[in-house]
Amino acid sequence: MKKIIVLTITLLLLATQYGQACLNFYVIDSSGRRHMHDDYPTSNLDLNPKYYIERLKELEQKIKKASGNSRFENVSDYCAFLIKLGRTRDALPILENLLKERPNEYTLNANMAVALELMGEPERALEYLRKSLKLQPDSHYNSEWFHERILEAAVLQKKNKTSFQSMNILKLSRRDSLERITEISYQLRERIPLTPSLNPLLSKVLTECADFFRSRLSLEWAIDLYAIAIGYTADQPTIGNLWKQINICRTRLVELRKTGKEGSVSKYLYKSGWVKVVTKQINEWKNYKPYHYTGQIITRF
Repeated sequence: MKKIIVLTITLLLLATQYGQACLNFYVIDSSGRRHMHDDYPTSNLDLNPKYYIERLKELEQKIKKASGNSRFENVSDYCAFLIKLGRTRDALPILENLLKERPNEYTLNANMAVALELMGEPERALEYLRKSLKLQPDSHYNSEWFHERILEAAVLQKKNKTSFQSMNILKLSRRDSLERITEISYQLRERIPLTPSLNPLLSKVLTECADFFRSRLSLEWAIDLYAIAIGYTADQPTIGNLWKQINICRTRLVELRKTGKEGSVSKYLYKSGWVKVVTKQINEWKNYKPYHYTGQIITRF
């Protein structure tokens, strides 16, 4: 069995899978094609800090008793939980020490990439991510192309001051297979809970994801993604364009319904108060701040 990035990531994914893998949704794309799919992209975005705090405390007890490889892995997992709980600054030096001991450990390199990105160091983050991909090319269910392209965009913007809005960050194409949907959804569930608003990079990424969902799978879920994208930007022209795209998607849904083509999700979009619902969703993301655990932690091992 392949080693997944860390215990926390594995548990989150399993929770996501068991929470919705048996639930299939009928959705409709911009061409009027109906699809049955189980990967609702904006589901399970809540961090559930209580769960992670409990796991953190359990690991602290295990670390006290463990030795050798078991202790090493427990400390590595402890760092991952710290990152999840907003304590990246505390996790970083621990990860650095672990990497001195095992520089070619996939899990450490992958987690270091996440930590450095959160600390605003995309160049170093990209180096560690690429090293982790050499060690385990199919990691995260072959979805790390998503992370790599985001870091590439961050590096480019930092170097050339290029606007994210002018970039084609994810390089998605209509020819891409629907497997991309699952990969995108997985990555968004990992990324969004850790990313505070405002964030122009994430806003552009969400817009590109929405464009892809709209043409390949679901107008309804595209609207959800456009709404979150608005929540992550303060740029008025961008906000205006995103609202325009939402209106186009909603109008298309109404047109398709008249021909007997309709999905089974987001029924509110057919009602007169749909704008209020979307606006509420946008406002929830405008002030989003990731959870920050303030309890006592272990920093020396």
